[in-house]
Amino acid sequence: MKFRLIAIILVIIFTFTGCFSYRDINRVLFDLAILIDIDDNGNIILYTECFKAFKGVSQGIEQGVRIVNRVEGKTIFEAVRNSNLDSGYKHNYTQNKAIIFTERAARRGLKDVLDFLDRDQEFLIRPYVFVYMGDVDQLIHINIKDEEYLGTYLYSLIQNIGTASRAVIVNLNEFLNRRYMLSSTEVVSVLRVKEKAVMDRIQLDGGAVIQNDRMVDYIPIEQSQAYNFLRNEVDSGTLEVTNPSYQDGYVTLEIVKSRTKTRIKYDGRKIKLYKFIKVNTSIGEAQYKFEMTEDVIKKIEEEAERNIKKYCKELFEEYKMKKIDIFEIADELHRYYPKVKIENPIEITELNIVVDVNVEGSSKKLDFR
Repeated sequence: MKFRLIAIILVIIFTFTGCFSYRDINRVLFDLAILIDIDDNGNIILYTECFKAFKGVSQGIEQGVRIVNRVEGKTIFEAVRNSNLDSGYKHNYTQNKAIIFTERAARRGLKDVLDFLDRDQEFLIRPYVFVYMGDVDQLIHINIKDEEYLGTYLYSLIQNIGTASRAVIVNLNEFLNRRYMLSSTEVVSVLRVKEKAVMDRIQLDGGAVIQNDRMVDYIPIEQSQAYNFLRNEVDSGTLEVTNPSYQDGYVTLEIVKSRTKTRIKYDGRKIKLYKFIKVNTSIGEAQYKFEMTEDVIKKIEEEAERNIKKYCKELFEEYKMKKIDIFEIADELHRYYPKVKIENPIEITELNIVVDVNVEGSSKKLDFR
């Protein structure tokens, strides 16, 4: 009898547990995206995009309106608190989808704002992190027809892209964790307002290189696929190669699966970094005539392997010359040789790449024209 009574009480407790009432929701501003800028005097400029709920006049439908606030403060904590001074409702950051830094803020340094984002209990670690390159007013007042809220749009954009081979995707948790790695270097997504678009659009455009909490370089989207291959961040995407049957056309390979394994060796003088890249693909498109023979398939695989190897080596040599370790070589070296202490190991590192591209799937019909 006692156990039955306890069971009934537990059922009642969990059954009648509710969330906010209409009154509670209507008195809260839910921040869906925040944009952080720093002016020439070092003051924080905080833009917040908010969802303000209100009860509709017809059939009791819950509706909302988009509100954008701009506040300043000597610190980001002060700016967040100042946002409540000119607002009739309290800001709530538990639904935040995107944290955006302007290029100016990223290049000046983010150390002064990251502590608050890490320490404050209301900020989640799931939002995606971006560096915006462009005019702030243009981003704030952008009118995206298929999604009213910038934060929700960016979140959906990342979800739809998934792990596309040319997109650099980092959330706040990953961003904060990588600050404590030996290389002290990370790459985050770059946002731009798309030019020459029929309607207002935002696009992911490569990556911003953050070293010691400061943006020091930019990886264009043309090189971001090579970066993702070297970092084992490719699960989908495309590869384009010349059509062996018609040199003026292309064959597009769809990446089905990709895996990059890393090995490192140190002989006391040089570091040899080995990257073993295995890519499974299927043929997604062939321009002009295309002969599905074993010889043609082999040529496609070989050219795709050469392209991956070429672009990965070019990117590595570029950042080796710049002495910026975006490949986490220092951390890999520490895992294999914990007693070895080298200040900037990328300077003495040689990259060796082994690439294996395999064309598979039902689209691989041999001797079919």
